[in-house]
Amino acid sequence: ISLSTTTERNLIKNSKKTMVIFNLIVFVIMFFIFFFIYKNQSLINNQNELLNKRVERRTKRLRFAYKKISEKNKELYTLANIDSLTKIRNRRSFFIESEEALKIAIKKNHNLCVLMIDLDHFKSINDKHGHAIGDMVLIEFCVIVNLCLDNQAIFGRIGGEEFCITFFNKDIKEINDIAEKIRENCANKQILLEKNEI
Repeated sequence: ISLSTTTERNLIKNSKKTMVIFNLIVFVIMFFIFFFIYKNQSLINNQNELLNKRVERRTKRLRFAYKKISEKNKELYTLANIDSLTKIRNRRSFFIESEEALKIAIKKNHNLCVLMIDLDHFKSINDKHGHAIGDMVLIEFCVIVNLCLDNQAIFGRIGGEEFCITFFNKDIKEINDIAEKIRENCANKQILLEKNEI
């Protein structure tokens, strides 16, 4: 067995050396750790930027697609519910809305009346002046009727020159007055043609 003794001076000298080496090793390790963290953070930031750009592009595409779908849905609603010539409710839409009004009228015990309108001598207008003039007459008729109605009335074209109006919570006298006003305004309306008038 051998015992070695060192002086304090040697111990301090060796410990300084050890501390320098230890600090150097720690510094190198910390440098590599921070370097890898920095690289990873930089990579993550780049990936985030790329993802944000992709998300923005996709969001723009989705907004554009949503806008197109909304426009197409409006077109489909119009095709399904509005008469293409007169721009009032078509037969299908009129019956659906009138049935809903009837359910509410029954539930609330309100009046519900339906006024049926048929244009007299319409066939002779088509035969004499042609279908384009007949279409003009139908359009003008709908303008006249719409001016006589409030927002609650359900006005629809049932077919050809046949129309219906559903009135919710109005008494018979009010409806008779509206019907007479429509008849009177139609009787006084003149559609000017090149050579004569209807």
